[in-house]
Amino acid sequence: MPAVIIVAGFALAGCLLLVLAVARRVLWGPPLRSALAAHDVAPRWARGAAAAALIEVAQVVLGVAGAAAVFGAPIPGALTAVGLLYVVFAGYLTVLLNTKGSVVCGCLGRGERVGAPAIARAGIFAAMSFAARSTPDSTIVALIGVVIACGAVFAVNLLSG
Repeated sequence: MPAVIIVAGFALAGCLLLVLAVARRVLWGPPLRSALAAHDVAPRWARGAAAAALIEVAQVVLGVAGAAAVFGAPIPGALTAVGLLYVVFAGYLTVLLNTKGSVVCGCLGRGERVGAPAIARAGIFAAMSFAARSTPDSTIVALIGVVIACGAVFAVNLLSG
């Protein structure tokens, strides 16, 4: 049962972070479209105000729906959608790091740079969102072990050069 609580906690934290990130960007900036334009990685049509607004709305809707699902609300697919959004974020950050280096992410509306911690955070929240959909303890414990092992391998590779 503790594994279920840990997974649910991580999944909930990931959902709340989606909403918090939008709130931080709206209240204190810079806007997401500024970050997307500065990154110059996404296609031009995905860097405009409409695309940024769509991402912001999706983050809030999925964050709220996912959090409600963690608490047992019958919202089919909410945690899967949250997990998929974090997979997209992790992929985008990986491409960004490999093409532009450690530039300002824009994820939380502050000066955080793209790097292993931001990518790992997105990956962990994705995995925990997917895991929170299932309840058998053995599956969740195994998934936590895989996430920890992958994180350790990633950290060793990063530190070794």
